[in-house]
Amino acid sequence: ITHNEKQLISLFVNKIEGLSDSDIEKIKPIIDEIILEKKIKFKDFGHPIRMILTGTKFAPSINDIIGCLGVQEVKNRLALYL
Repeated sequence: ITHNEKQLISLFVNKIEGLSDSDIEKIKPIIDEIILEKKIKFKDFGHPIRMILTGTKFAPSINDIIGCLGVQEVKNRLALYL
């Protein structure tokens, strides 16, 4: 994972900081906001997040992964990486 990807992950962690498992529907708009703000493609965001959360670049959608793991577990795994 590159330095730029690590910065994206850090930005994502900051934006989901106050969310809980009941806020799962707010994740997609946050991801879309980051993609627009950074002027990147979804894969540029999705690949490093998938790597950290699942250990592989090729996994179900980010929303499905977060839905299965829950927001708190996602925050925990990303925090361990950072």
